[in-house]
Amino acid sequence: MLKYAASLSEDDVRYVEAAFTAHEVEAMTTAETTEGAHELIQAWHASGRPLAIVSNNSAAAISTYLDFHGIRPLVDVVSTRESADVGLLKPRPYLTRALA
Repeated sequence: MLKYAASLSEDDVRYVEAAFTAHEVEAMTTAETTEGAHELIQAWHASGRPLAIVSNNSAAAISTYLDFHGIRPLVDVVSTRESADVGLLKPRPYLTRALA
């Protein structure tokens, strides 16, 4: 859908991306957490190794999730979708910048 909106106009792709972000943030409040995920995050942090989250979701959705569950202090790097630039979405390796 985002690629289609980008083919129409820059305004359309920005509008659709903003709508996606709003829906992602809203969905976060009802999404089920993967069993054991928070325990893994806590154990990883306790080991002293840095932890990065890499996601094709919006920064707002990831930030909301981390804050909602009180685990933001356990995460060192968050690399997310930051714009409506469809050229940066999967399968592009853009988000691998978190490895640096």
